[in-house]
Amino acid sequence: MRLGPEGLFVTQILERLTPHLFEELTERGEPFALKVDYPALPPPLGELDLVHLVPAHAAALAPGSLVLRRVVDGLEFCRIAPGNQASHKNDQKVACAVRVERPGTVIRLDSIWWRIVGSLSVRVPGFPSVFEQWCRLRSFIGKLAHPFPCPLSLGPPERLVEQVIRKYSHPAEVKYQVKLAPQGLEESEDRLFARILRPPARILVVGCEIGRETIALAARGFRVTGIDAVPDLITAARKQAVTQGLEVAFEVKAAHDLDFPAGSFDAVVCSGGVYEQTPTSRRRIELLRGLDRLLTPAGVLVLFAGWSPGIGPRLALVDGLRRLLRKILGERFPTEPGDRLIRHLSFASDPNVPCFYHVFQGPEEIHREIVAAGWICEMDPEGAWILRKSR
Repeated sequence: MRLGPEGLFVTQILERLTPHLFEELTERGEPFALKVDYPALPPPLGELDLVHLVPAHAAALAPGSLVLRRVVDGLEFCRIAPGNQASHKNDQKVACAVRVERPGTVIRLDSIWWRIVGSLSVRVPGFPSVFEQWCRLRSFIGKLAHPFPCPLSLGPPERLVEQVIRKYSHPAEVKYQVKLAPQGLEESEDRLFARILRPPARILVVGCEIGRETIALAARGFRVTGIDAVPDLITAARKQAVTQGLEVAFEVKAAHDLDFPAGSFDAVVCSGGVYEQTPTSRRRIELLRGLDRLLTPAGVLVLFAGWSPGIGPRLALVDGLRRLLRKILGERFPTEPGDRLIRHLSFASDPNVPCFYHVFQGPEEIHREIVAAGWICEMDPEGAWILRKSR
């Protein structure tokens, strides 16, 4: 299976693994860790695992060793075939997988068990298929034994908000966002803002993070204010603006606690993730009402919020029980169907630290909350919600 840079991330340097970078790393001979975002990889690798690799010569490795190697059109994980260790015809540089980490689990590939599995995989025809079926069966039994993939109750909303702030404050997360900031607006965002906004409009960016959108809009002649609840992100955003010689107002503020005067802005941009990471429908509706107050009568709110219709039977069970508990307990049970704990905001995220995220099952769920907050809305072709005052 060919692997491209979009699903391979070197954690030490916070960069995607291109074939050229792979050759550089193997030539240096230094160990590196790789976060892998691909399904159907050789066992025991899984999606979003952290794989520790050591550069080596293929001819020096035992049969069955799991390695990452360069192929014509990219990279691939494979096992060393028998006879390769005794021949120098195939003495290319590879990176040997020595350890796999996922939350709560560390797998050492030099253990007796995994050395046997590797050897059988390359010596016994049909063994990889049989072993894969066994792994699926074991996973299925594990799910039966633990039917709840996430807790029924996630706790009070205030604690969930603090959890989100801690997640975004992780040093590697901040550093990675700094690397992404110079990319500026995506093409779809550029088309969207060009269609509905004109300089020198006053814009508030809620959840500005490192200032990617904020700084890009300021460079286009808008008067921009960016807010975020994470102090480290705001500090880094200010440095980015100074570096580019742009005058942008950045403030440490939570989205639900804004004290700007009424009518301060011609437009508000609610960045991706802000809405989904606001716990409870009531708080999300209050957020939208608060942003209404900040806009001029003709102002527009650009809301980036998405949905994911896929839901497995285990999550359906969790959400069904949550509905029942909310009927019985009301708001004394604040966790709602669709509330989840996620571990990855980006490739740089620490998977051992989860944070809150609400998964909408469809656009109608978002639309109901928007209407409940008193807005008139439409979906833009570029994927954002365009909200205008109803009065």
